Amino acid sequence: DGAPHSIEPREGPVRGGTTVRLRGASVHGVAHGVAHGVAQQAFCKFAGLDVVDASFEGEGSVRCVTPSTLRAGAVAVRLVHSDAVLDVSVSFEYHVEMAVHSVEPVVGVITGGTLVRVKGINFDPHAQLVVRIGTRALVAAKVIDPTMLECTTPPQSLAGPLALEVSRNSQDFTGDEVLFEYQAALRLDELAPARGPRSGGTAVVIAGAGFSRRSAALAYTHARFNTTRVPAVWQSASELRVVAPEHAAGLVRV
Repeated sequence: DGAPHSIEPREGPVRGGTTVRLRGASVHGVAHGVAHGVAQQAFCKFAGLDVVDASFEGEGSVRCVTPSTLRAGAVAVRLVHSDAVLDVSVSFEYHVEMAVHSVEPVVGVITGGTLVRVKGINFDPHAQLVVRIGTRALVAAKVIDPTMLECTTPPQSLAGPLALEVSRNSQDFTGDEVLFEYQAALRLDELAPARGPRSGGTAVVIAGAGFSRRSAALAYTHARFNTTRVPAVWQSASELRVVAPEHAAGLVRV
């Protein structure tokens, strides 16, 4: 049968374990036979690698799990049942293992939107990588070079640390468990004093909520007087202290 066939996903890591689905008219015939006991067994053959079991999924789809391999590259895939061997026209691409080494910054707010830089190895600039934070939310990654990518964090419902992992096929992820911490959003209630000389130097207490001791220890916590940024000293979850910068006379937004 010359009908086209497909394999999904088309790539996975050299460690194997990727669940792939083969589809097409010929596959449908095999799957139909397997479902009705005509063929007792079906197998997937990845060229040069181990033969693995195939199972019928319905809708002209057969599922198998990729074997491991020692090297990256494309391999032809065949579906075998009884005496018939069916070539799948799209090959399966094995890629080298990726790893995540660090993230920066290591914290962000639960509303998401934090631009995170991820350092690691074997990020392919020509592949569309995705980042998973926790167990569900996936976001697209922008690969800067093989050792660095960027992504924008998705929102989360609860504060806390979650593992950040990377994938090429949205199924097989790295397992390095590098953590990114979601924190509750900040709230600024008042400033005391609310005025000072334009030469700066006024010690200002910022009262509010959600001020993180860890963020302050990492030197992430700052206050901005219009466009001038100054470091903030953590006192408690509801209090920060800053020194007002020099500024022209008038109101500024903090």
